[in-house]
Amino acid sequence: MPWFLFWILALQAKLEWAALSGLLSLFMILAKNRRQGRSIKSLQIGTLIFFILFALSVPVLGREIISRNVDLIGNAAILTIILVTIVLKRPFSIDFARERTEERLWNDPHFIRVNYQISWLWLAVLLFNFSLVVARHFSFLQIDRWLSVAIRIFNCIVAAKISFWYGRKEGVI
Repeated sequence: MPWFLFWILALQAKLEWAALSGLLSLFMILAKNRRQGRSIKSLQIGTLIFFILFALSVPVLGREIISRNVDLIGNAAILTIILVTIVLKRPFSIDFARERTEERLWNDPHFIRVNYQISWLWLAVLLFNFSLVVARHFSFLQIDRWLSVAIRIFNCIVAAKISFWYGRKEGVI
């Protein structure tokens, strides 16, 4: 949700509102999770860092530069966050899966392997989305900006559905 709010507002050149709404929605999610006894997730930490850095970059780099490159910046950020969780051997999906799985399975090789596979799926989808943004940004692909956004959102919805289906099928969520 924080990312969707961010993109909707950022693509309308409401950069400060994009960062603020992303941060506020993330804080609401974190507060709800805390009340429910859930831990903070690596994806949320990466997202928090991005929104703060983004908000600070607007006055430093200028609205025009950020506005012109917001698609590239945001998509590169989420792609990097997911990649970093894999490189650090803590794929982001493990945080979510642990909330739905018995603790005795958390170190099971099958549980870990399936979560790597789910995280790699997300990395592939986000890499495709980033490629679409790059192709559009540098005019290799002539496509309406909002159609590009719709395609990327659709890709994320499909990835989420596949992730839940596969996690259930493999017995890890």
